[in-house]
Amino acid sequence: MKASLRLATEARAGSINPEPQNLPVVFQDFQKVFSEEFFTTLPEHRPYDIAVDLEEDKQPPYGPTYSMTPAEREALKEHTDSELAAGKTVPTTSPAGAPVMFVKRADGRLCLVVDYRRLNAFPIKDRYALPRQDKLIEKLRHAKIFTKLDLRNGYHNIRIKEGDEWKAAFRTALGHFAPTVMQFGLSNAPAVFMRFMNNIFLDLLDISVVVYLDDILIFSNSREEHVQHVKEVTYIGLVITPDGISMEKDKKEQPWIWLEEQKAAFDAIKAEICNEPVLAHPDESKPYTLEADASGAAMGAILSQRKKDGCLHPVAFMSASFSPAELNYDTHDRELLAIIWAFEH
Repeated sequence: MKASLRLATEARAGSINPEPQNLPVVFQDFQKVFSEEFFTTLPEHRPYDIAVDLEEDKQPPYGPTYSMTPAEREALKEHTDSELAAGKTVPTTSPAGAPVMFVKRADGRLCLVVDYRRLNAFPIKDRYALPRQDKLIEKLRHAKIFTKLDLRNGYHNIRIKEGDEWKAAFRTALGHFAPTVMQFGLSNAPAVFMRFMNNIFLDLLDISVVVYLDDILIFSNSREEHVQHVKEVTYIGLVITPDGISMEKDKKEQPWIWLEEQKAAFDAIKAEICNEPVLAHPDESKPYTLEADASGAAMGAILSQRKKDGCLHPVAFMSASFSPAELNYDTHDRELLAIIWAFEH
């Protein structure tokens, strides 16, 4: 089912009546998919289910429980009760058991994650490719109107393959549990989720939608084409406007601990980052300027175009470290390599 039709069908089919007061008018027909009840509903098993396939003769490991602060223990209790009630976690007697810990979200809230590092040492890898972020940004160069959607706990929209839940079990101070939905931290989760999202939005990809994991960006050339027009939108850690691309303000203002000998170089980079937009949208009708250089350890290049102000504005940056063999090259050979490498990329 096409994405637009699927969303409309789901929104109108159910009897859930979420609180609509904070929902933009243009989304009123889709209240269900923004509701708390819809969020807590356990999804059905589908072909997108993630399998926890291990290499031959390997068994999922178990690990010790980690200590927690009182605030973390309280958050663990709240999280466990919620997940058990929704059926997204079930008690288990699995021989596997990864530890859990909390990390802080950008907004300061605690997020429970399972430490699957030992399990991730020997699963059969899913090699489905994630899109290159620079290629996603290229699709937006002519757009003027943007809307960003971010899936809440997006991974929980995918079930763990029936019979594989025990392999992803985790241990906490409150008990031993197995997840029934895909967990953040499983090594194949990004590939499985990207395939899921690309299949859902297949008819819209690169036409009016770009997707990077749980970030969905709708873009249009005019208000008439767009469900909701906005002046700028944050996407995959960048701020995108019709004028170009820059870093988020809160990232630019993060405190930085750095050694004195790097301070001058850092200040220069920081000054450039603060001059938004850092990257201009490429215009294929205009010529490009390519600059490349090499140091004793690495090479870099800048691709630029001359804009309305008559100045060169970068549209792409590239950099790479030299291999051990390349470090033996003479200076002019390293610089030539940087030029060749820049043209190839």
